[in-house]
Amino acid sequence: MLPPVVSPALLAPGALGRVGVWTAGLDSLHVPVAQDTAAALEQAGYGALWFGEAYGREALTQAAVLLAGTRRMVVATGIASIHGRDPVAARGAQATLLGAHPGRFLLGLGVSHRPMVERFRRGAYGSPIEEMTAYLDGMD
Repeated sequence: MLPPVVSPALLAPGALGRVGVWTAGLDSLHVPVAQDTAAALEQAGYGALWFGEAYGREALTQAAVLLAGTRRMVVATGIASIHGRDPVAARGAQATLLGAHPGRFLLGLGVSHRPMVERFRRGAYGSPIEEMTAYLDGMD
């Protein structure tokens, strides 16, 4: 049985820290350098590291890489596109990351943008509310 979907309210009190960082810059770095950068941010006192998913690395794999390079920092997708994986795969990846790094992974999901979905991913972009509702139902 998979653990329940984790919301920020279910993370340990103060887990996100007082200050976090959101960056798209890690995608352009070699993986060991991205890990070292995450570790340096953690050492500098940042409580959370947020990153998005667009043209670079796949978000949940990137989260695994960054979690492996840190010890306390929360790593969060902000956002992982629902068009990048089906809901069962997202739920399984979330469970895996939380199992390996308890209390340190936060899955942020989003519907992306029509051009990204239709042109880049070659998918169909529907009603954002309907698509997200169906996706979350699929995760449940």
